[in-house]
Amino acid sequence: MAALDHQRSSGQDRSAMLLCRLLPLLLLLVAISSPAFAQGFKKEIEAPEKVNLSVKNVDGRVSVIASEEQQKKVTIEARSAGLPVAPEDVKVETKGSEINIDVRPRGEKDRIDLVVTIPPARKSTSKDRPVPWM
Repeated sequence: MAALDHQRSSGQDRSAMLLCRLLPLLLLLVAISSPAFAQGFKKEIEAPEKVNLSVKNVDGRVSVIASEEQQKKVTIEARSAGLPVAPEDVKVETKGSEINIDVRPRGEKDRIDLVVTIPPARKSTSKDRPVPWM
C-alpha cells in the first residue's frame, strides 16, 4: 500500500511540474495573439442638424448606413484584417455641417474598411468613388 501511495505522489508531482512548464507558454501564446483581436477603431461624434459627409479611403471599402438609432451622432468604425487600426490612421475633421474622413492608405493586405453610421436623410459623397448605401 505504501508503494502505491509513493507512486501516486510522484504522478501528482509530474502533473504539477508539467502544468508549471505549460502555463507560462500558454500565457505567452495568449499575450501574443491578443493584438490580433484589437484590430478595430470606433469613434462617435456629435452631428449637427444638417450633415455633409465626405470620405476618402483609397485602399479600403466604405459602407454608409442610415439608422434611426443614430439621432444627432455619427459613428465611424474602422477595421482591418491586417495591421491593427490606430486612431491616427483615420483622420476625422468636423467644420460646421461638414464631416471629412480621411483614411491613411496602407495597401490591399492591410487596408482599412470603414462603416459609417449616420442619422437618416443626410447627404454624403466620396472623393474617390461613389459611396455604397446599404
